[in-house]
Formats: sequence, structure tokens, C-alpha cells
Amino acid sequence: MKQHYPPSTCSKLEYVTNHIVLPPRLPGKEEVCEDDVRCELLEFLQTASITLKADSDTEISTVGRSILNVLEICKATNLRGKLDKSTLLHQFQTIQPNIPIILHVKEQNAGLLIWKNERDGEETVTFEAFEASPVSEKVLSAEGPLQWDFPGETVVIPNTMFTQPSFQESLSNFLESASTESIKRFAAGVLKGGSVAFENRDTTDPALITQMLMTLLEANGSRAFPPLLRKRVRDEVSWAPGGGKPWRRLPFWLVLRVGIERHLYMQFGATKGRAYYKFLLCLMFSAILGSGTDSLSPDRISLLTAKLARRLAKLEVDREKALHNDRVTYNRLFDRFELFFQTSISNARNHVADIWNTFKRSIQRKIPRLPLHADENSQYLSLTNSQKEIENVLSQYRIDRSWTSNNPSVKDFTPKRSNAFKKFANNYNSLSERERVSDEALKFPDNSAEETCIELAVMIWNYYNEAKPAYNGNPEQKSIMILHMMVLWVELDKFATKLYPLLLDYHPGISSGLLDVLQLSSLKDSIRLNAVQEYIETRCTRSLSRRTIFDDPTAGCFAERYFDLSEDSLRLQNLRSKIESQAQNNYDRKVQEWQQKSEIFEALQKKIALSSCTYINNRHGGVDHDKNCEKCDNQHRANRMTIQIHEHPLPENPVHAKAVLFELQCPEPFKSYRNATWLLFGIVACPHEQPPAYPRLLVSEYRELSKFVTGSSVGIVLASTTKSLLSTHYRGVYFPVRLEDICFDNNLRVRYYDTTNNIFPNRQSHVSSFSHHLQMPNLTNSPFSSITPPGSLSGSSSYEILASQSSCPPGLNAHEFMAYKSLFSGVVRRWPTILIELGSSNLNFSTKGPCTLICQLAIQAGPRDTNDIFRVVHKIFRDETFCNRLIKLLEERLIGIALNWRETDCMEMLITLILRLCALSPLRILDKAITLLKKIQETL
Repeated sequence: MKQHYPPSTCSKLEYVTNHIVLPPRLPGKEEVCEDDVRCELLEFLQTASITLKADSDTEISTVGRSILNVLEICKATNLRGKLDKSTLLHQFQTIQPNIPIILHVKEQNAGLLIWKNERDGEETVTFEAFEASPVSEKVLSAEGPLQWDFPGETVVIPNTMFTQPSFQESLSNFLESASTESIKRFAAGVLKGGSVAFENRDTTDPALITQMLMTLLEANGSRAFPPLLRKRVRDEVSWAPGGGKPWRRLPFWLVLRVGIERHLYMQFGATKGRAYYKFLLCLMFSAILGSGTDSLSPDRISLLTAKLARRLAKLEVDREKALHNDRVTYNRLFDRFELFFQTSISNARNHVADIWNTFKRSIQRKIPRLPLHADENSQYLSLTNSQKEIENVLSQYRIDRSWTSNNPSVKDFTPKRSNAFKKFANNYNSLSERERVSDEALKFPDNSAEETCIELAVMIWNYYNEAKPAYNGNPEQKSIMILHMMVLWVELDKFATKLYPLLLDYHPGISSGLLDVLQLSSLKDSIRLNAVQEYIETRCTRSLSRRTIFDDPTAGCFAERYFDLSEDSLRLQNLRSKIESQAQNNYDRKVQEWQQKSEIFEALQKKIALSSCTYINNRHGGVDHDKNCEKCDNQHRANRMTIQIHEHPLPENPVHAKAVLFELQCPEPFKSYRNATWLLFGIVACPHEQPPAYPRLLVSEYRELSKFVTGSSVGIVLASTTKSLLSTHYRGVYFPVRLEDICFDNNLRVRYYDTTNNIFPNRQSHVSSFSHHLQMPNLTNSPFSSITPPGSLSGSSSYEILASQSSCPPGLNAHEFMAYKSLFSGVVRRWPTILIELGSSNLNFSTKGPCTLICQLAIQAGPRDTNDIFRVVHKIFRDETFCNRLIKLLEERLIGIALNWRETDCMEMLITLILRLCALSPLRILDKAITLLKKIQETL
């Protein structure tokens, strides 16, 4: 049996197969050709039913004729995806026994089957309602197909009630309105800004049909509980970024399948009805394969072929399991259509094979025969792209020759990169000059306090950007960088607290102890460090709590108190009044717009209710729907009517609102102070690089407030972790809609955000520290690398050192291990321990590990002593006995290595220790230290 199918007239056949077989790759958004897909599905099913009808077997022909009648009624009633009152009335008046009217109430996401049959000898009409498309959440959470029982609700009413004109008129009016109007009460919603926004990307609750309509029908009849049809429903939610509504399987396809399968079940029983239904779908796949070979891609043809083959294999299994009478039905259907299916599959596979062979021939590389002799053109090398380069080289050569010939005695010994060293040296000279600036030079007497704040903040940023790459890998220089930035910050904080006294109530964000790890070799730097730490301790003591200006807006935050208590309070309150006044005007205009559009929508709905679709006669003697139908045009106008929502510009939370107002017109000096402070305490003092995080919206970029922003929006700004509804798909709502459903409170949830480093300050989980800048150099292949301290002041006690002998790394003996760890075991006994190890043989000072550690410990600042500028660690240098003993040991070490030029690490350690003596020892010891330093110079 062979049948020729006409080529498909639908250019969207690929879209049709998407809904039928659910291929692996699906569109990422809703298709625009839904009406075409719906019509094409009906056409292919009608083609399959015609194949059944044309069979010589009486029962099969009857099944085909019955299905064809159902499809023709379905096609007439579900025209263009909506229900028409006049068509519904016609179908209600001519309803046939056991021939269902299949209705898809699109806007309500419901399917409705209407039957005429007999019940206990009385003619009745059965209404079966069910959901047409599941909600996205259930589809996404399901690991496989959904198991679904149909119908969801069933009501039976007497035929005498159904045939009443008033009943049919009311029912058809209701169904027409339900299929075209979106009822917001049943639409999917999401809570935004304390109000429910309509989620048009999800499916609607079918309660208007499955509950309200069925309850009204039950009042005129009774509930019924027919045998349920259980289906495994496959669906997908394919959602591409920026795709708007996601792609969903066509609900009409499910309604159609359920209606046909219910019809066959009721007419022929469950087993035979299922067999006819499955073969109908197989015939439909064959029809698509027959008409789509020229318009479908090879992978889609292969997918359809595999789908058809799997269905046929399942039918073979069902035939084997069927009882004798039912097996007869399967045998009859296989006898009639098996060869037809094999031919369809074979033709499709041959078509794909032909395409593949053609493609392989098209990409096959043709290798010409190698000629025995080269022609004349092949003996010349063409350098078409090299002419310019060759001419440049030759011209340079001519210039050099002419200059040399004119100046034979002059030779140019200038290196080509003569400016490289100069640039390198100037960079460090510039940094050194900045670090030597006096405190008085930072007062800027000619500037106002506001200008001074901004100038100091700029100095901090510029210095940091230049010093960071220059000092990387050098702990001592990094210490000087941090100290200089802190000195600048202290002056900045003094001016900022004069301008904004409220700052004194807030913690600066750092404790003075964090600076104890700095490695400073000069006494002058130690004195500057003492002054900085004393100022920080005073600021911390004066602050009322641990809260900082970087804490997110909550009650008592800086922004709220500045709004309420500062000198700028009146200006900020005036700004609030201006914004509130603008918001009220926008709201009034939105109400007026809503009223006008609602009147237009209501007028369109009245026109639609009082009119009917127009039809025109076609050349075949039938009728077609008029493309210029006035009712449909009005319906399209009504369906397209939308209104933009109104969102209040200020957050509902009063603290957030005050923070937003403060941020809109934040004083520029405060911005500069805040950014510089965050650079020091949030970036430089951060031990680990934080992963980037991005807000949904910056307050300065919010459409409703952007025109009120003053100054720059760089560095620490106010940002929202939630989107504004005005920038989401919720911003447009279709009619009909209530006023309260388009007017929303502000949805922003504001937090402080660093636009430079892309982090939220209050989400930082680290403990502030500067020690990560002062790590020892990487001791490659050194046994000390595994026990090198992290650069902090913390160390092990003597008991802990003894107990940790078992963790001694390979390559070290127990004495070396314990001596090395004891060097950083305590700040008070640090120098006595260094003295002990210098006089002992526990450590090998010819290796880099011990020498580097002693160099760093010798210049580490350590805890501050309020009574001594030498601090807790280094005040032992006031003891002349200690200094004399240290000089003697250093002299002995110098003598020991004087003749060994490989002892560079030990020599570096000796120079560092002698320089500490020169900086910290009493005057009577200084001459000895200088003498020893001269000996080192002579040795070198």
C-alpha cells in the first residue's frame, strides 16, 4: 500500500516536529507561528484519518470516518486559537451522538470535551474538563514524563437542558470570552515589592473552567466519574537568556490527543481504542515523513524515523501481550499498514543517506596529478606582501650610509633603549619623594576642608596605583607603602571628621594592632607608625559601636542619621518632597491612562460580543474565514492592549529611602573619603582576592532617580540586589487589569557596592590583615618552606614547639626545627632568642631560610608600647649589655664568612642586624656599630 503526499505548505514544519517529538535542541522562546502549527497538526491528523477511512476493512474505515468527523468539528471550533460564539452555537445545535466537540480554551489553559450520549435510557450531554499545560515548576522538577489522569472534572446534564437556546447562548458567550480574555485572578503571579505581579511566562490556573464552569453545570446536572485515561505527558520549558516567554509544548496538541483518545476509548473500548489511537499517530508520522523530506533537516528526519520505529516496536510488544480478541485487532492493523510503515522508514533513511553521500562528495578534496616539469611562472617567487617591509629596510640602510659617509669620525654609542633605566629610576624617585613628605605639607593651607579631603583621597589612590606594582615581592617596601597610605588617611580622617562630625560615632573599620606586622627599618618610620596607631586607637575608643560607614542601610546607619541630624537635612528633605511630588504626578497620569484604556477595552469587548465573524465563499464552493473580519480585528486590538506599570521611585523601607536620598546627593568630599577608606581597609587589608559579585541595578542608574544624581558614581555606591520592575518583563500588563495590579511599591533592596572591585563590602567574610603583603620569599626546595610563618606575630609556645617535634620536615634535624620555630615564638623574647641562635650552631646561617627569617623579624614593628617609641619588641636595645653582646657575635660571624664569597645570605643578615644597631642603640654603642659596618664595607 503506497500513498503519495502533497508537499507541506507550511514553512514552519520544523516547528511542528518540535511539538510532536521534542528534539534535543528546542527554541529558547515562544514561537510566533502558533496558528500555523495548530493548523498543520490538524492537517496531518486528517491525512492519517483519511488513510484509515480509505481502507477496505469496514471497521478500520469506520474508525477513520469517525476520527475525521471529530477533527473537522475541532478545526471549525478552534479557528485561529479562539472560540467563536456563532460557530459554537452551530456545533451545539448539530451535536452528534458519541462525536465529541473538542475545545481548547486557550486563555484559561483548559481543555473541554462535550459529548452527547445516553445514560440510563435518557439522552445526556457530558462535559469533561482538564488542564491543558502543566506549570513550569512541575515540568522542571520532574525527572521524566508527567503521569496525568484525564479528565480532571466530569459533569453530566440532561439533553433537554443543553438544547435550550438560552443555555447554549450563555454557554457560547462564556466560552468565547474565556478563550480570549485573560482573567488576572487565575493568572500566574509572583510577589514583587509587596504586591503580586503577573507572571506571563507561566501557565494560567484553569480554575475558571475546571471549577467555576463545572460547578455551574453541576447545578443543572450531576457529577460523573468515568474511567480515567492515564497518559505519560512529556513537556519542556526551554528558556534562552533574553528570550521572553519560554518555549512550551503546544497545549492544543495535548487537548487534541486527549480528545481523540477519549473518543476511541468510549467507542471501541480501552484496548482496541488504544490500538487505533497509536496506529493513527504512526500514520501521522508517516505523513510528515512523506511530505517533509524536502523541508526538514536530515537530523530531524532521522529523529522522526526513530520515533516512528520505536512506536511500532512498542505496538509489537502490545500485540504479544494482548488477549485473543484484541490481538485480532492488532494483527489486522499490522497486516494493513506494516508494509506502508516499512516503506516510509526506508524512504526516509534513503533520503538521509543520499544527503550524506552528496555532502561527502562535496567536501572530498580533489588532488590533481603532479606535473613532471615546472612551468615558467613557477620558477619565480612572488613576495606581494613583503614589498613595504623590504623598502623600509633598504631606505633605513641608505639613511645610515649617507649619515656615516658625511660623519666618518663620529660613532653613535647611544643604546637604543636609553630611556628605560631613566624611566625605571624616576618611578622610584617619585615614590620616595612622596614618602618623605612632611605632615605640615599635607595641611594644604590654601585649600578649603572640602578641597583638602578630595586632594588627600586622590593622593592615596595615585600613590597606591604607582606603588603597588613597584613594590610587589618586597615586604619592607610594601610596609612603607602601607604606612604612608595610613599617614595620608589620618590627615584625611581629621579633615573629614571636621566636615562630618557624625563620622566620629562610627568605627573607622580597622584596629591599630593590624599595623604591628609592618617591617620598618628606620626609627623615623617607627615614630610615624606610633602616631598613626595612637590616632586610630583614639578614633576607635570614641566610636559608639563597631558599626562602620560601609554597613548596609539599617536603623542607625550613617546615611539615616546624616539625613535626620546633619546640616544638610533640610536640603535632603526638600529633595524627598520633590521626588514624592513627581511620583504622585506620575501616579495620577497612570490612573488617567488606565481609565482611558479601560474604557477603550470595554468598548471593544462590547463590539466583539455584538458581532460575528464574517466568512466568504471560496472557489471550491465552500466558505473561508474572511481575513478582514471586523470582529477578529477588534479581538486582536483588545488582545494587544497593554499598560506599563507604575513603580514608586523610593523604597518602602524608610531607612532605605533615606539612604537612597543621601546617596543621590552625597557630598563629594565624603565620597572621596569613603572610597579612600575602603581602599585601605577593604582592599589592601583583604588577605584574599574576593570573587566578583554583581548587583541587579545601581541606584544612580535607576530610571526614576537618575536625574537627581549629583557627582560621580565610582567606588562605593548604593546598589540593589533586586531588579526594578520597570526593567523586567512584568513592566507591561495586558488588559483587563485592575488599577492595584499596575501600581507597585518600590522593589529595590539596597546595599553598598564597590564598582571598582565588583564586591559588596558587607559580604566580606575575611578578617582584615596586612600580613599577606609581608610574606617571606618562596623558599624553593628548602626544608624550611613548610614551617615558614605566615607573616603574623603569633607563634608557638615553648611547650608547643617541644610537642611538635614529630612534624619536623625531612632535611632538618630536631635541633634546627626547634631553633627555627623558637625565633618567632614570642615578641618579648625575640631578640634574646636571636642572640642565642647567633651564638649557637643550631641553625645553618649559610642557608636562605634562617637568614631571611631573622632579617624580617629584626625590622618587624611588633606591638606598641605607650611609654617607649622603641615598642615592645625593640626596647631591649636600650640595654647596653645586650648591644655589646650582639656586636661581638656579629663580629665573630663576619670573621667566619669574610673569605667565603658564597655567604651572601648570611652577609645580608649581618648588614640588617648592624643597621638595626645603628638605628636603635645608645650613643655609646653607635660608634662600635658604625665601625663594624665599615668592616663589612671593607670585606665587600
